[in-house]
Amino acid sequence: KPSWEAWKSSLSSASAVSVPRSYTPAGFHSTDRQLHVFCDASEEAIGYAIYLRSQSSLGEICVSLVMGNSMVAPRGATSIPRLELCAAVEAARAAEETVLGMQSKIGQVHFHCDSMVVLGYLTNETKRFSRYVTRRISAILKISKKHQWHFVSTNENPADIASRPHDPDSLANTIWFSGPEFLYNPEINYPDFYVESGLPEEVSETDGAVSCMKTSSQRDFFVHEIVRRTSNWNRAKRLVARVACMCFRWLDKARNRLGIKVLPRSATDGRFAEHLLILSAQKAAFPEVFLRKAQDLPENHVLSSLSPFIDANGLIRYLADQFWTRWRDEQIDNLRHRRKWKSKRRNIKEGDIVLVKDKCLKRNDWPIGRVTAVKTSRDGLVRSAFIDILTRGVNRRIKSFERPICNLVFLTES
Repeated sequence: KPSWEAWKSSLSSASAVSVPRSYTPAGFHSTDRQLHVFCDASEEAIGYAIYLRSQSSLGEICVSLVMGNSMVAPRGATSIPRLELCAAVEAARAAEETVLGMQSKIGQVHFHCDSMVVLGYLTNETKRFSRYVTRRISAILKISKKHQWHFVSTNENPADIASRPHDPDSLANTIWFSGPEFLYNPEINYPDFYVESGLPEEVSETDGAVSCMKTSSQRDFFVHEIVRRTSNWNRAKRLVARVACMCFRWLDKARNRLGIKVLPRSATDGRFAEHLLILSAQKAAFPEVFLRKAQDLPENHVLSSLSPFIDANGLIRYLADQFWTRWRDEQIDNLRHRRKWKSKRRNIKEGDIVLVKDKCLKRNDWPIGRVTAVKTSRDGLVRSAFIDILTRGVNRRIKSFERPICNLVFLTES
């Protein structure tokens, strides 16, 4: 109660405190305007003070108080370095608002702090800090730059007054209204603290734990959804083909608008849908094979004994596939008994219905086509033919191919 009564009685002298309405006296023509921001903190409060330093062409200097503020110390700041950091954040935000609100153009903005720890936070480039400190450092550096912050002694820091209680009588005898003396010097030499000094070793705000988060983008999400909702292979293949066809149509329209050449696609083909389904299943079952080279798998991996590799289409294959492919193409032909034709047979003619052999398909899946034209050799025998085949898929259409006579099986006449 005595302290309250003393503070209450001191309010009577507040009427004697006056602040000039103009930043500069009459007839003062400023050629250089600088904003100097001071911040400080104590266990009870944090505060800042902002001064406008104006200099005329004759070398005259005028310093005036623009604004100041004092706030109760925040609860989350459990140490003096954290309180000093909170004061620096408030000072930076107030300086930003002041620059935007000033009618006259401000040349430079300088920040002054008497905390070596805060300046060490701002100039640090090696250590990691706690989230509390990191967020506030980021907020300060979004508004200001490292080279704008300077060290000032406590005796020359007017913000020290804002962080401690004062009555009006004692306030008039401080540097609160006039600013520190070094602001009146023609040239201010700032120590290169941000170059020569570092973060004190006793600061315990460093965070040694580093967390690494992994994110992934699942580009074939719709394939997983179709497989999850469908238990029939043929139905899943048709749905994937339809969705892929819609996506490619949208892309082709966008490219046409931009003037980009659109290449023909076979997204509606059943093979394309099978490729997506198999690729999606392989990525779900063996993601590690796609993250690293298939040849670099550990010996205890379930696929290492099969010598897997990724083919040109991005699918996992085994060396057994390569072996049987080469065996079919190179060795089987040598085991066949080749006999000469001893009896003449009918040449394939235009309009005949034939079965077209395809080594990539099973025999039951070989397509049926109609002969549209034939090519003969000098002996009058047909050596190749042009075939019209109705393609499979959602959008069925007729395609024309040229095939050798050995890959055609005659079915019936037209």
